[in-house]
Amino acid sequence: MVKLVKALAMDLNVEVRDVQETHGKYSHQLEYAAAQLGAVLREAKEFPVEEEESGQEESEHRILRAKRTCPCPARASSIAGSK
Repeated sequence: MVKLVKALAMDLNVEVRDVQETHGKYSHQLEYAAAQLGAVLREAKEFPVEEEESGQEESEHRILRAKRTCPCPARASSIAGSK
């Protein structure tokens, strides 16, 4: 019975160490992500977005978005041209 309890205690000890290592790893990743998010938010505050855009500006933005997201230039043009 004592051997069984010792074996269980050792297993739990290993599990606790694994959890501690995992927590440490993920907490560092979360800290890094939080720092990056903070930097992005600070930068975003420097460049406020206008509430309304004219039709021409919206069209230009649509073309630029299509070119950035579509790997095929011909497809990007057709996407940007359609409404």
